[in-house]
Amino acid sequence: MSKKPKKTKENAKSITGFWKLVNDSVPIYLDHAPVAKKKKVFSEIRKIEEEVNTSSVPDFISENFVSPFLTSEREKIKVVFDGVQKGAFGSWIVLYDGEQKTMKLNPVGIYGYSSMIVDSPKKLSKLSREEDFQEFRLHSFSRELSKLPEQYHIFLAILKGVAEITEVCISDSRGSAAKLDEHTFSYLTTLWALKQFEEFYQKFQNRSIRADFHLIWHEGEWVD
Repeated sequence: MSKKPKKTKENAKSITGFWKLVNDSVPIYLDHAPVAKKKKVFSEIRKIEEEVNTSSVPDFISENFVSPFLTSEREKIKVVFDGVQKGAFGSWIVLYDGEQKTMKLNPVGIYGYSSMIVDSPKKLSKLSREEDFQEFRLHSFSRELSKLPEQYHIFLAILKGVAEITEVCISDSRGSAAKLDEHTFSYLTTLWALKQFEEFYQKFQNRSIRADFHLIWHEGEWVD
């Protein structure tokens, strides 16, 4: 009898492998699991962070999605995956230290952002465009983003974090970020993130991301 081929073990040194491991571990960490199990999964996520930090992924993210927007051309932001504060993973996505020129990325926060996108069709079914316009718009947009491969949500989440840091949404709205409701703020920062990722995709794939994944979004139809 021929032997079955050995199953290749996933590793976090590629975007695809990293995301597969995050998807396997983070839901358990966020679930109401026994303390012993949560401690074990906490350690697993820390190992995922350690492994991805030894790969080319952080530099790739810095070069394409962080440094161009936060520093001059000669400067580089050091990117690391490290989502732990006070002994636990938070819900935040990015933490930026402008003085140290470093950015921390939180796998748990990125997973949470991706889950919002993936769950948007279900949330949308319970909303009314007339009564809940801002929230309806956000989840309508997120529904389109759910057509993308989930590992692309990593880049959207990071770019959204950059948009929050640079407050780009202020120039695209009639008020300051502090005056925007949470759904409008999330929509504007995610819209900016998609625009930047679109340009990256076109440059490196020489194709349209909207055409490849049938994204349909006409911003002018959703002006408040």
